[in-house]
Amino acid sequence: MPSVLPSRDDAIRTEAALRTFLQPADAQFVRMRIAMLKLVTAAPGTDGMSEPQIDAMLRAQIGEYLRLLADYPADIWAWACDEAPKRSKWFPKVAELEAMMRPRLEQRQRAHRRAKQILDAITNPRARVEHQPRTAEQRNAELRALKAQHGLDPDRPLVEQLFARPMPQEGEAV
Repeated sequence: MPSVLPSRDDAIRTEAALRTFLQPADAQFVRMRIAMLKLVTAAPGTDGMSEPQIDAMLRAQIGEYLRLLADYPADIWAWACDEAPKRSKWFPKVAELEAMMRPRLEQRQRAHRRAKQILDAITNPRARVEHQPRTAEQRNAELRALKAQHGLDPDRPLVEQLFARPMPQEGEAV
């Protein structure tokens, strides 16, 4: 059976690229994106506040957003800050931004884990065996062995053995 795995060099490049795209965004980049987002969304509760008070509140708010959402890459931040004003006229809460960004980060993390598994399968021959799909014969042999291990007849259907009454035969009343 021909190998469906990429070359070692391709696997190394793919894993490295995905690892790069998991790097958290630079704090200055996030500050700029949040400040831009603040410009295009409404902020409840700022009526009657002076400019210095609004400035201080914005700095504190950006600091908390950075602290709580520090693990997200720059491109995910950029997407979320561009998308948020399309979804609501209000400046988003931390939970709202995180709900937008989390699925994208999780998808990327899954892709990176898979790339690492593929790289491992290429560089570690023992791991390669674990990644190959089993044949129907192998699955049937495993099922027969499991049935025998648990005191069941390997030749009878599992469903029939798990329930007290046997399966009705063809033409028999239920």
